[in-house]
Amino acid sequence: MTPSPGPRVPPDVDPATPAVPVRAPDEAPGWFQRPANVRRIVGGLYLACALLLGVDLLYTRHLHSAVEERFDGWGFYGVYGFVSCVLLVMVAKGLRQVVLRPEAAADE
Repeated sequence: MTPSPGPRVPPDVDPATPAVPVRAPDEAPGWFQRPANVRRIVGGLYLACALLLGVDLLYTRHLHSAVEERFDGWGFYGVYGFVSCVLLVMVAKGLRQVVLRPEAAADE
């Protein structure tokens, strides 16, 4: 398989111009560019995960299938979600090969 030549650039766009707008030196940084705000978001996500784990430990499970009982209820849905996501990516990669048109077809 030959490597991709890279993204196509329209003729009126200068490839040397950055795609992301550059902030002026005197302009204040955005909300997500401040490290304190990023730490707050990450800390909030850790807190949410800890709370959900605590609730999960206290929750009484009513298992419905033999597969859930094999995992004893712990981690079944996490494993199920991970495997489903991996399969979805693999199917998408295969579907890309089916749907992908050759480079010459895009010029027409």
